[in-house]
Amino acid sequence: LDVGDEAACSDEAAGRALIDRYILVHADEYGQKWEALMAMVRKLYAFADDRVQEESSDALVNQEVLLPGHLLCMIVKEKLGEWLAACASHARRELEPQRAGKEPPDRRADDFLKRCMDRATSQVNVGSKVDYFLVTGNLVSQSGLDLQQTSGFTIVAERLNYWRFISHFRSVHRGAFF
Repeated sequence: LDVGDEAACSDEAAGRALIDRYILVHADEYGQKWEALMAMVRKLYAFADDRVQEESSDALVNQEVLLPGHLLCMIVKEKLGEWLAACASHARRELEPQRAGKEPPDRRADDFLKRCMDRATSQVNVGSKVDYFLVTGNLVSQSGLDLQQTSGFTIVAERLNYWRFISHFRSVHRGAFF
């Protein structure tokens, strides 16, 4: 938590910064945050005492809408991370001092950086990975991006009639998990 100058920061200022940045960020006033937290604690105690049932994962409160732009951003971020890791791997391999008696290349040379980037691009092509996702709707990811499904992210917008076609862009797909 970065609250500025640590020596001049009191415990109260650090606590307020923590609450403002990370706890119920949509609520503006501390009173609203306190009421919401107390409602959560009361519900937790009621659940532990078997006075309320566990909420279904199908309940509206447990659902969220993942927008296409956010999903694409997550995919591009992961693939760029893979590309950067491949760049670093190629650079480390080329800079190893025991490479068959060769003199290590100049790290500041343009051709060294370009060579590392070209090798990484041949290994991890970000554009083709995103294109594959858009065409097939199948997610190929090392982390899974905290999603419950790996396929069925795209649907074909059928043009049977105008209203059917438009309805594809207004609908919320619940995913293959349900």
